[in-house]
Amino acid sequence: MTVHLRRAGTSLVLDLPTDRFPVVRHWGTDLGPFDGAAFTDLATAQATSTGDNSTWITNDLPVLPLPHLGWAGRPALLLHRQDGSAFSAHVTGIAHAVAAEAGADVVRSVGADPVHAIGVATELRLEACGLVRVRVTVTNRATDGRGPQGSPLVVGEVTPVLPVPADASELLDMAGHHGRERRLVRTPFTAGTRLRESWEGRPGHDAATWLAAGRTGFGWRSGTVHGVHPAWSGNTRSVALNTSQGLRLMKA
Repeated sequence: MTVHLRRAGTSLVLDLPTDRFPVVRHWGTDLGPFDGAAFTDLATAQATSTGDNSTWITNDLPVLPLPHLGWAGRPALLLHRQDGSAFSAHVTGIAHAVAAEAGADVVRSVGADPVHAIGVATELRLEACGLVRVRVTVTNRATDGRGPQGSPLVVGEVTPVLPVPADASELLDMAGHHGRERRLVRTPFTAGTRLRESWEGRPGHDAATWLAAGRTGFGWRSGTVHGVHPAWSGNTRSVALNTSQGLRLMKA
C-alpha cells in the first residue's frame, strides 16, 4: 500500500509493506496530484541493481532499517538484556494504520520480534504546518516484564532515518562555546557518517540542536533545504549518513 500525505506545501509519500516499517519515497515540496503509475515509477527509479550480490544494499529502505533487511550502516536499534546478552532485532509482520487526527495525518506501524519478546512501533505525523514528526517505541513483551533470558530489556539506541535528495552536497549545523553559542558550521556532505553529540543532559554550548542539508551554498532565501531536530531536550545526537550505496540520510 502507498499513501500520499499533503499539508502546507509538503508531500510525504510512503510505501507501507508488510515486511518492514514505512519506506519514505518523498519528503519535501508538495508534488500535487499523484496517481498509481507515478508511485510505481518513483519506486522503480529509486531501486539500485544488486546484480548477484543482494547483501550490499538495502532497496526500499524503511525509516527504521534493520540488519535482517541487509542494512549494514549505523544500527537503527541497539538492544540487550541487563544480564549482558545482546541480540539483533528481527521485527516481522508489520501492520500499518493511517488516520487523520488533531489536524495531522498519522501513519502508525507495529511489528514484533517474538523470539526476543519485544514489540516495535513507529509513528509518522504530517502536521498541519507541514512538519514531519517521527517517533519510535520499543516494548518488552515478556509476560513477567523480563526477557526470555530472565533479564530486563535495555534500549541503547533508537535511530530512525529520513532520506534527503541525492544532490544535497552540504550540511549545516551549529557549534560554539560560552559567549559564542550557535555558530553556524558548514560541512561537505561527504561519504561516511557525520555525528554530533551532547552528553550534558541538555543542549549545551556545542550541541547541534538541528541539522540541515542542501546543495552547496544554500541560504535563508535560496536552495531546497531539508532539516531535522530533536523534539525534546536531553542528551542529543544528530547523524548524517552518506552511504556507499548512494543513500543520503539524516536523523536528530
